[in-house]
Amino acid sequence: MSDNDIEIKDIIPKIHSNVHFIQTDDLDFIIELTDSNYKVRIKKELYIFLKQIDGNHTLGELTKSYNYSNNFNLSVDYFYNILVQNLNAFRFIEESNEQAKPSRDYLHLRAILINEKTVDKIVNYTKILFNKYVFIFLLASSFIFICVHNVFNYNIINDSIKNMHGKFLFVLLSFIIVDVIIHELGHASACKFFGSRQKGIGFGFYIFSPVFFTDVSDIWKLNKKRRIIVNLGGIYFELILNAIILIVYYITGFKILLILPAFVLTKLIIDLNPFFRYDGYWILSDLTEVPNLRKQSYRTINEFFINRSVLNFTSRDYFLLFYGIISILIIGAFIVFITIIHPTLILEGWKHIYKLIVNIIFSNAISYSIEDIFFRIFIPLVFYIMVIKYLISLVKFKK
Repeated sequence: MSDNDIEIKDIIPKIHSNVHFIQTDDLDFIIELTDSNYKVRIKKELYIFLKQIDGNHTLGELTKSYNYSNNFNLSVDYFYNILVQNLNAFRFIEESNEQAKPSRDYLHLRAILINEKTVDKIVNYTKILFNKYVFIFLLASSFIFICVHNVFNYNIINDSIKNMHGKFLFVLLSFIIVDVIIHELGHASACKFFGSRQKGIGFGFYIFSPVFFTDVSDIWKLNKKRRIIVNLGGIYFELILNAIILIVYYITGFKILLILPAFVLTKLIIDLNPFFRYDGYWILSDLTEVPNLRKQSYRTINEFFINRSVLNFTSRDYFLLFYGIISILIIGAFIVFITIIHPTLILEGWKHIYKLIVNIIFSNAISYSIEDIFFRIFIPLVFYIMVIKYLISLVKFKK
């Protein structure tokens, strides 16, 4: 036995005083640090070990007691790695008097716009939409209806957008704001239906883009199936809203009602993208039961290509490796496309953005088709945002 083994065995771990445990629907546990945003899902076996920690017994004594009580043969090193290398990264284990720091949030300048109490009153009426049979029927029928409509009316929609005046774009933007609020009410309604708490609807910025959000962090208490439904709740409500709008269009013939669902369908595709922190990302995270999906995938890539620890890889590790590689390839392909294949998009993108803004302000015809908006405006705008974000990160790193 080495000196290092003796040192590890004699460590006396202590759980942070602000840690508490919450049991989930599927008999797992959530370990939460109440003065920060940290939450980690753990299995019952680890929960039993952590409940032994009282600040008086050494790690060696705790390991021996746990093995004896549960008929296991786990090593001191095994629990040391869990406590020090994993849980201590979230400040669950006390090592010093350093105060726990809140976790970094991917949303910036966030603020609650509609408080929990007000949202709760609304979702009392809408939670019924998450009845199993109602949910399946409305989700499937609304999605099929909107997709079929957009496919068969693509040319009409494209011409309508191209000839749309700036004043109608303000109507469109107003509708999008209503739409995203409905989206967040979908998440909140699902929470209410499953007995989980929502903490209001807010507004913030993600990668410089304004976004609405609903704080549904309480859904960690739910089982996997229910968490997925909560994360689908926003898209589900948007589909219902836009199916209703299309029905009104076919009754009234108002062209603006023809255009709205086309924009929303595009937004839904973006929402379902699992490589950005939108609904698709959280749904995939719940499906695979991998929290911090992106961070863990990059860590797995590092293990595979640098540390070459492939011999210890599980099927979960291979999934994370695949996910991380695809994420990097998507970013790489985007950079190659816009800098090498079509560099004019970067050089002229700002001109088209300026022209679109002028047309909107002076109520001129937009004069951009769906393809023009995507390639000449949206793609360059994403590139500009990426560059700005990278430069800001570089400045912060040098400081």
